[in-house]
Amino acid sequence: MPGIPNYYASTFWDGHDYASLLVKTREGRPIKVDGNELSGISKGATHARVQASVLGLYDSNRLRGPQVAGKDATWADADKDIKAKLEAAAQKGGKIRILSASIISPSTKALIAEFASKYAGTEVVTYDAISCSGTLKANELSFGKSALPVYSFDAANVVVGFNADFLSNWANSTLNARQYAANRKLFEKEYVAALPI
Repeated sequence: MPGIPNYYASTFWDGHDYASLLVKTREGRPIKVDGNELSGISKGATHARVQASVLGLYDSNRLRGPQVAGKDATWADADKDIKAKLEAAAQKGGKIRILSASIISPSTKALIAEFASKYAGTEVVTYDAISCSGTLKANELSFGKSALPVYSFDAANVVVGFNADFLSNWANSTLNARQYAANRKLFEKEYVAALPI
């Protein structure tokens, strides 16, 4: 109904930042994102880049539709052109490459697997502009497991960080910031300031 917002559970992933979200929409347009408290990973936390992500949907410089050879085209024309080139490459035994950042979506992985089963020369090339490969390799060498750690900042009395801004852009910064704040209360009791009327 016009004027009544709808909310949808979704996720945000840009190759670096991740958050489980509740998306507020009006008339089918996303206007606000908030963290989803039910998330076991981000626990409802977000930060400025995640909050600002909705603005990218309204960027006036974005393309309004597909282009073929640098000119505006319909989706049907673009699909036809791409399909013809894929079929030609497959008939010649050519190689097809999909360049992508790390993919964490099972649905996207399934779609790529389905695509690769149709076009045998397909290979996915993964490149992350901001990579965690050093951390993954170090953990594999140190602990025998290639995984990213999750720290419990809410259980720490003292935190020392060397060249790691764990509150804004390192590892799971949204969860780190929430946990860090949970164990750092200035006062034992919460005080409410009485304002004169």
